[in-house]
Amino acid sequence: MGLNGCGKSSFIAQARGADHNRMVDRLQNKAFFVRVVDATHPTKGRFIFIDTPGFDNPTVSDKVIMVQVSDWLRTVRRLGVKLAAILCLHRITDTRYARPAGG
Repeated sequence: MGLNGCGKSSFIAQARGADHNRMVDRLQNKAFFVRVVDATHPTKGRFIFIDTPGFDNPTVSDKVIMVQVSDWLRTVRRLGVKLAAILCLHRITDTRYARPAGG
C-alpha cells in the first residue's frame, strides 16, 4: 500500500525478477483494482503479493481504494488465507509520510 506513484508495482516486479519496464508501461496512468501477483520463494515456496491502487490518485478516491482493499482482505480471510505482512511504501524523495490530500 502507499501513495500513487511511490513504486508499489516496481517493488513487486523487482522482488519477482519480472520485466519491470513492461509491467510499468502496462499500469502507467491506469486506475486498477487490487491485483494478485504470484511469486515463489526459493525455500519457502509459493506466496502472493497484493498490488493495490495508490492513495492520492487523481482518478479514484482514497475511500474507494480502502473499500476495495478491505473487501479483498475480508474475502480472502473467509477463504482461510493467512496475511503475513502489510508493506506501506512511500516515495524516497518525501521527507516524511504525509496524509494524502483529499483522503
